[in-house]
Amino acid sequence: MNRAAHNFDVIIVGGGLIGLLQALSLAQYDVRCAIIDQSDVATMRSQSFDGRTSAITSASMNMLNLLNLDTSILGQGADIEKIIVRDGNDGPPIIFDDGDTLASVFENQKLRMALLDAALNHDTITPYFSAQITDQNIDDYGVNILLGDGKNLRASLLIGADGRNSQVRQSSKITLSQWHYDHIALVGAIAHEKPHDNIAHELFFNEGPLALLPMAPDTDAQYRSSLIWSVPQSQSKAYQKLSPKIFSYELNKKTNGLLGNSELLAPLITYPLGFHSAVSLTAKRVALIGDSAHRVHPIAGQGLNLGFRDVAALTETLVDGVRLGLECGDAQLLNRYERWRSVDNLAVSMATDGINHIYAIQGKAAKNIRRMGMNMIQKSGGIKAFLSQEARGAMGEMPKMLCATAL
Repeated sequence: MNRAAHNFDVIIVGGGLIGLLQALSLAQYDVRCAIIDQSDVATMRSQSFDGRTSAITSASMNMLNLLNLDTSILGQGADIEKIIVRDGNDGPPIIFDDGDTLASVFENQKLRMALLDAALNHDTITPYFSAQITDQNIDDYGVNILLGDGKNLRASLLIGADGRNSQVRQSSKITLSQWHYDHIALVGAIAHEKPHDNIAHELFFNEGPLALLPMAPDTDAQYRSSLIWSVPQSQSKAYQKLSPKIFSYELNKKTNGLLGNSELLAPLITYPLGFHSAVSLTAKRVALIGDSAHRVHPIAGQGLNLGFRDVAALTETLVDGVRLGLECGDAQLLNRYERWRSVDNLAVSMATDGINHIYAIQGKAAKNIRRMGMNMIQKSGGIKAFLSQEARGAMGEMPKMLCATAL
C-alpha cells in the first residue's frame, strides 16, 4: 500500500443506521471520519417503506436531539406511552405507564434518510459508497484500507459497523458465542380499524412472542402499527404463503381482536432469529459496535438501542482520549470501551434470551407460575420502576450523550 493515503482519525466500515450515527457523533467533536459501504447512495435513497421500524428509547432520543437530528424526523414517529405485556391474550397484564414517553417508533427508512443526509452534508465526514475493500493492514502505526478503485485510506482506528456477518470482526479474528432459535420473525406494518392509543403490546405465546408497536398515521390518517411475530420455523412457510387477507384474519384471531381488522401495508419480511455476542469488542486498533458486536432476540426491541449505547460510549471514550492527547486507536481507550460496554451487552443479551425460554415452556404449571410472577411484578412498584428504566435504556453507567449532556 504505497499509494498516497487519505488520512482520517477513524474509518467506519458500514453505512447503516449505527455506522452513520457513529460518524455523526464523532464528527460533532471534530473527529475526522471515513465511512465505507458497498451500497450506492442512489439505491439507499430510492428504498421505499418495507415495513421495518425501530423503537428508539427515550435515552437514545436524547442522543438524536444532541445531534440536531430531532428536527429532521419531527412528527414522523409515534410515542410509546404505555407498554402492556401479557402471557397469551387472557393473562394478567404488566402495565408500564408512569406518565413519561418510554420510546418512539420510527420507520427505519426515514431514520436512515435523516442520518444519511446529515452525514453527506457534514464537512468532517467523507463517505465512500459503492466501495469494496480489497486489502487491509493494521500495524503499530495505524490502519490502512485499500479500496477497489485504488484509494488508500489511513486512520488510527477501524470501527466495525458492518452487521451480523461483519468482515471487520472476522478479519480481526474476534470469535462469537452464538446459537440459533428454531423460530422465524415475521416483520411488517399493518393498518387497523381500532386506534392504538400509543400503546405497545407484547403477547407471549408458547410458540413465540408477538409484538405490536404504535406507528404514526400515514397520509391517509390510517391507524398503523408495526408487527414483529415470532413463529416456529416449521410453520413459517405456511404463514408466508397466506394471502394478505387470510394473514390479517389469522393475526386478528391470534390477538383476540386487539386492534380490529387489519391489512398489511407492505410485504412481510422474514428472517431467522439467533443470538451472538463477540467474545471481545476490540482488537488491535479495532472496535465493534451494533450488530457486529451483538445480536439479540427482538423480544424487547433492544437491538438497535444497544447499538446506540455502543456509539455513545465509544464516542465519549474517544473524545475524552483525544482531548488528553491520545490517538483514537490507543489501547488504553479501547480497553475502556471494552470494560464499559461488555457487561451491559451481555446482561441485555442473556435477559432477552432467558425471557424467550421462560415463555416457551409449555404446560399448565409453567403458565400458572409465569402468571403469578407477572401479577407480582404488576403490584411491585420497585420492580416495575426498574424495568421501566431498562425499557428507556437508562440503566447502568450511562454515557453522557444518552443523558442529553454534551461532551
